[in-house]
Amino acid sequence: MFRPDKRMKVSMRPRPPLRFCLLAVLSLGLLFSPGAAHATLPGTPVAWGCSGYDHGQCSVPSGLTGVTALAGGITHSLALKDDGTVVAFGCGPGYDLGQCDVPDGLSGVTAVAGNYGHSLALKGDGTVVAWGCVGWDYG
Repeated sequence: MFRPDKRMKVSMRPRPPLRFCLLAVLSLGLLFSPGAAHATLPGTPVAWGCSGYDHGQCSVPSGLTGVTALAGGITHSLALKDDGTVVAFGCGPGYDLGQCDVPDGLSGVTAVAGNYGHSLALKGDGTVVAWGCVGWDYG
């Protein structure tokens, strides 16, 4: 934690381990992101590592190809396709806050990000589109 006096606050209290996996896209290199566990061969996502915490985020839709980037929330995954569109999957029962409901007509996307109950898309014109947080909208 940053403090104005530039000293760090240190806690020796044990904390439970974080639950996350990794995303990877393999084309010319690897990109990693926290979230549900995924990796890809060129353009085709493959997922693993959701044992005991699987809400569908590791169930890659069949036929999903042309993927250039992946992002993961805790209970969902986002795939950015080479045509600038977004595919979302996961959001199992009890964890669907709309984060998998990609807005109709969303295109021109250059980057994606996901969190527990929402998803974000950065468009080529610099605008950001957000969705999700149904019932949890804090602004």
